[in-house]
Amino acid sequence: MKETLINIKAIIPLMDITDLELEDETKASSMLELSDRAISELIQMSNYLTIDFSENIGESPVIEIKELLPSEIEENVTLPNEGTFKSRILQFSFKKQYDPAAVEAQFDSDGLSTLGRSGIIGLTNDIMADELSKKIINLFLAANIAKPGSIGFESGMIYTNGQFNTELGYFSCDYLDREDYEVESIIRLRELPIKGVWDWFDSIEGTEVNSAIGSVGRAIGALSYIFGPGSSHLWPQIIWSLLGLEAVYAPKRQLQKYQLTANIPKLLGKKAVAEELIEQLYELRLQFIHGDADFPFAHNDFNEIYGLDDDKFYEAQHYALALLMATLQELSERGLTESPFTESE
Repeated sequence: MKETLINIKAIIPLMDITDLELEDETKASSMLELSDRAISELIQMSNYLTIDFSENIGESPVIEIKELLPSEIEENVTLPNEGTFKSRILQFSFKKQYDPAAVEAQFDSDGLSTLGRSGIIGLTNDIMADELSKKIINLFLAANIAKPGSIGFESGMIYTNGQFNTELGYFSCDYLDREDYEVESIIRLRELPIKGVWDWFDSIEGTEVNSAIGSVGRAIGALSYIFGPGSSHLWPQIIWSLLGLEAVYAPKRQLQKYQLTANIPKLLGKKAVAEELIEQLYELRLQFIHGDADFPFAHNDFNEIYGLDDDKFYEAQHYALALLMATLQELSERGLTESPFTESE
């Protein structure tokens, strides 16, 4: 039996927290320390996560996580915006030997025998690289639920056996502008251990296949759209935030706004309910989904808000995001993988 070795590395230059340009030095220092703690906790999770692909490759390989110094980056690795990074760099990697014949037998049973041995090896390697990229994004999602706004990246590169495979997209951690609109007086976002949040996240049905299944899964799925490409556009953030909130707080199909107002205190306390902001969120969503709101094109990088009060819009948008984050934190702390609210209530 001749085995094939696969060696996959993802090189992730992290977003530089100092680029957030927070005017308050105390807040800037606090965010930098939060980011440092998130990075440290991720590195401590090295060899804890696995890549699950197929029983025919044998035992699932573990993912090693470490920080790279610029001098440790291999010559064949080209980073985006090379030479301009001030940020820290994480490497996620795994190695695995597997028997191509065993994998080929599975592909034969799936009707893919025409690929040939080399084609099957190439496809297997690509699938495992894709699994690594999805695992990384899920881990960053869990990390930002645990420590909101702590860690993100603009781009990453994945290499298979030393050759470039694919580019890892965009994951923003600058979704909640803490400088301009504070919500702590209404909603207290906490700092939780990343590993604990990951264990909760990983136990939710659907997360293993990156699908929003069940009430809590749908709330996390909504959050995933806020962090990805286009996340800087504010209208979609409102839509996805409300979708995630309704998945948890509004099990009935009617009167969702009133269900939110009634159920939020049961999970987060009375202080978390801002009825005026909830009313405003639903009014904004109504305008948007019925074609009554002007908005920028998808490829427009500027967040223009046409014909609306900027302050009120931003306040409502930040409230919705903070409320969704606080909700997911509380569900994680309670170990709830489904909404505690039912249609019968």
